[in-house]
Amino acid sequence: MKNILVTCLKDETNLLQSSHLVTSLAKENPHCEISILTFADLESSAKLIKDARNVFTIDRFKIEHLKSGALYSDAFALNTLADSLSVVMSTEWSKVVNFGNDQISAHLIPLLQTEEIAGSHITNYGSVSTSDRWSSYANYFRPASGETQIEPQTCFHHSALTPMHNDCERIRMGQDFSMVANQNFARIRASKNGEQGAIVVGINLTESKSGNSFKIETLADMVETMESSFEYKPVLLTNGSHEEKQIVNELNRQFNNNLISVNMDITAAPSVLANLDWLITRPNRICALAEAIDANIIETVCKGEISRTFKDGSFVIQELDSNHTADDIYFLLNQENQTVLPMGVKNSANKVYSRLKDELGFFKTLIRGEMNLKEELNYHVSRSYHYALMGYEPDQELIKSLQEGTSRDELVSYASQAKEELTECVKTLLATLRSLQSVKQSTKNAPRFLQYMENLMALGKEDILPQAAISLFEASVENITSTDFSKNLEDIEASLFTLKGDFKLLTSIFEDLLSENSAEKRTQEEL
Repeated sequence: MKNILVTCLKDETNLLQSSHLVTSLAKENPHCEISILTFADLESSAKLIKDARNVFTIDRFKIEHLKSGALYSDAFALNTLADSLSVVMSTEWSKVVNFGNDQISAHLIPLLQTEEIAGSHITNYGSVSTSDRWSSYANYFRPASGETQIEPQTCFHHSALTPMHNDCERIRMGQDFSMVANQNFARIRASKNGEQGAIVVGINLTESKSGNSFKIETLADMVETMESSFEYKPVLLTNGSHEEKQIVNELNRQFNNNLISVNMDITAAPSVLANLDWLITRPNRICALAEAIDANIIETVCKGEISRTFKDGSFVIQELDSNHTADDIYFLLNQENQTVLPMGVKNSANKVYSRLKDELGFFKTLIRGEMNLKEELNYHVSRSYHYALMGYEPDQELIKSLQEGTSRDELVSYASQAKEELTECVKTLLATLRSLQSVKQSTKNAPRFLQYMENLMALGKEDILPQAAISLFEASVENITSTDFSKNLEDIEASLFTLKGDFKLLTSIFEDLLSENSAEKRTQEEL
């Protein structure tokens, strides 16, 4: 039997998100045994992933204690790590996937016996090596918003050479937990809305990884509005921490101790989440777990935070003004359930996005809030361009939609500014190619060539449309492992010409965008 290892040595949210890939791998490889490598303190979460046959762990806190303790030598910590990895190291793996895209996995993977690596790892030369363009995109592309146009799930599924399966169970649910939860929520549902039963909305009190949480005023507003309605019943979800108990106590004080709260650990959480009609949450492990069981999610993120939802049917509120968050939630609940929860404001300062899916993959679209035309055009044009970089044809339906929804003058203005950015990148690229030719003639010209390379790489850190292409170029350079100077120059030159072709792809997209009849023109060219 073949063995596949998925490493998740990042955090608990990332571990729970790996359930999508683990299930897809199991579906595509029914005769393979899928294993997970994670931290010992996350073992309970790892064991929730249904298709993970084995869970191997590293006790990071014990190792850190041994390493930092004055009574122990560092060798003791290393021996403890080696003991933890003994089975993983001795197993022959057919494939190892660095799903966490983390440094620990990247250093560990080259030491394993594996036929194939999917994702990033550290080479013997200390550089980062990525298995393919999808992996390079996930590892090197870092947009200013923090959220990439191609979802990480899509990248890791492509790197692992497996399609994403959506119609399957990913999370184990304890039979005892489910029985109790089903009975309790049946009573909650029967408390309102006649024969139809109440619409049960779980409000997750746990903060995001960045430390952001719902204001007590927002929570009180949601509780009062839902409790006063005919259809909705709010349920407060807590992890049992002292801070969250204080929030529950304060809310209960305001509502005469009539509120329902559920204290759930990670093993009981799936059974609770499965009984909700909607989950309102910050981006955290509960959000990731809810998505793994296909729950309906309204996720609220602050500026700079990365959304943890990606699947169609979920909603994301980008919180710019926390005073309007509750109204945005009512807007979504009313829209999806045909209800009339009262809203304090008609128009919100926040931005509300709907998660959708097309032939390329998952994406988001603005459904409420003020639209910034450049941001919206950037997102959709970039998404089409990024998939084109991966070998897909530019999305002509998207081009048509943008042409119909945007005035000609606005498109021309947007394209002109974007072309200025592209022109600057092309100039730097051509200068780098010319300086490379001079290095071939004399190595004395190498410092100037390196300066041009540095200038080109720097453009890959700017918030511009060609950023992803330059990030992929950087990845290709990092993947060069030859110690021969001439061979290195040849490989860099090949990567520069690839980048030149990637820039032409963007030019082609803008030509189609500004064309009066781009689809007909393309058909005529093909004929």
